[in-house]
Amino acid sequence: MTLQLSQNDITPEIQVTITESKNGSIVDLTGTKAFLEFKKSSSTTNICTLNGFQANDSDLSNGIVTFLFGLNDLYVASGDYEGQVKIQHDNGTVNTVDNIVNFYITSRL
Repeated sequence: MTLQLSQNDITPEIQVTITESKNGSIVDLTGTKAFLEFKKSSSTTNICTLNGFQANDSDLSNGIVTFLFGLNDLYVASGDYEGQVKIQHDNGTVNTVDNIVNFYITSRL
């Protein structure tokens, strides 16, 4: 799936649900911090890192995390981009989610 956003959009948000790749069960994110690293698909350099937050009280226990783009994060050329979610646990370990979030940034008219 590819999410389409407009170039120079101000503060769009996306919401993802983290599940186990082996069996599809929901991952309880209570006590963790989530990040989304956003970059051009052809690059190895991150444009920005979005901090995840819970929009509702039960979101984290249900594996749901929301990411909000900042004011200037989408001041980028149109084209293909991707985001990768990372989960940091209380003990400092970081798990990288296997699935890439694909974005297509369209030119603003």
